[in-house]
Amino acid sequence: MPKNDDIDNRNKLESNLKSDYSSESYHSSIMEQYKLYAEILDEHHNRFMNTIKFFISIQFIFLSGFLIIIKKEVEIGIFGIIMLMVSGIFICAIWLLISKSHYKLTTAKHETLEEMETYLPLKPFSHEWHEKLKSGNNYVNMRTVLFALPIVMSIIYISLAMVAIYG
Repeated sequence: MPKNDDIDNRNKLESNLKSDYSSESYHSSIMEQYKLYAEILDEHHNRFMNTIKFFISIQFIFLSGFLIIIKKEVEIGIFGIIMLMVSGIFICAIWLLISKSHYKLTTAKHETLEEMETYLPLKPFSHEWHEKLKSGNNYVNMRTVLFALPIVMSIIYISLAMVAIYG
């Protein structure tokens, strides 16, 4: 069991002291954990991309509904149009909340990977983020896109509802 002084001197990321391992097993363990954590981050991104696909599919359904109403193929009245618009905006709000949660979790995972890189000879995630992406003027942070899509769709629903009611 480590002494309290040892715990205070450790990085918050470490759970065991380096002296608990042989030099080779310590570095091997760090590398394996780093690779596993990078894979977990990748899986997290893949799951979120499926979530985005789900929300985009729902958006097409709502857009189709509005187009059918605007073409006057179906008459649902003002209340129905307003309910369709409110439902679409509600779905967009959920999409935005999930996107914000995803972004926060992804940021924490990237920060953790950067901390893990302090124990490795190379720092690819840190280098990519701090040296390559942030130095370029043409980089648009995905947060901007992820947060803008549901807001834009909400504005489209309001516009379509107005066209369906007054057009």
